[in-house]
Amino acid sequence: MRSQLYMVEIRPIWPDLLSWARGNGLLSAHEPRTDLGYLTHAWLRAAYGDLAPKPFRIWGARCKRPRILGYARNDAECLIEHARSFADPSVLATLEGGSNTTIRSKPMPMSWPAGKVLGFETIVAATRRTTGGVEKDALLVEAERQHQKTGLCRETVYRSWFTGRLQPGLRLLDWNMDAFRLVHRMRRTQKKPRKTHWITIPEIMVRGRIRIDEDDALIPWLECGVGRHTAFGYGMVLLLP
Repeated sequence: MRSQLYMVEIRPIWPDLLSWARGNGLLSAHEPRTDLGYLTHAWLRAAYGDLAPKPFRIWGARCKRPRILGYARNDAECLIEHARSFADPSVLATLEGGSNTTIRSKPMPMSWPAGKVLGFETIVAATRRTTGGVEKDALLVEAERQHQKTGLCRETVYRSWFTGRLQPGLRLLDWNMDAFRLVHRMRRTQKKPRKTHWITIPEIMVRGRIRIDEDDALIPWLECGVGRHTAFGYGMVLLLP
């Protein structure tokens, strides 16, 4: 039996979070670009370690106090206790000292009957790795595979890409690409000294409907997320009626 999955909502104090990011070299006056997804990834790891929600999504990025929604195997109480026990004081300060008002959770239903139809919404990074190991826009990879420079339908290619990332036992009924843009995202090398570089990602917002054909198929899909970069704010599936 799979352990309980929780949806977690976190409302950090963003000015304090950005101050923490500056102190840790994640923001610089010499770099005008800001990747809120990477900053959130780094902060979640600093606050919750291996318990950090993943995948996650930032809601209201342009608001005064955005919120973070994500899936985790631990509830709010467990995450708060971990932060109080192990996080640095500067990290804990972004959570109002670990106050229960800054993080909440709910248990997700773990059993979904076969035949159930659900709506969904997600923002994903539509990329593939080439045979040479290079990550590229899924559209470019398909164009290279077909030796076709023009004429491919972006939405058709992305739908095929998305379908290939469904958990077995789920069936895609409807799929709509509501938004598309190319965005710059920050990444850092693992070897020290760590170096910052920027990559371009095709970011799409998708809404649609799925049918559950096997009753244990949905939860693994929610937990894993869709596509790559799920640790950086992509691939979290929000269920809709």
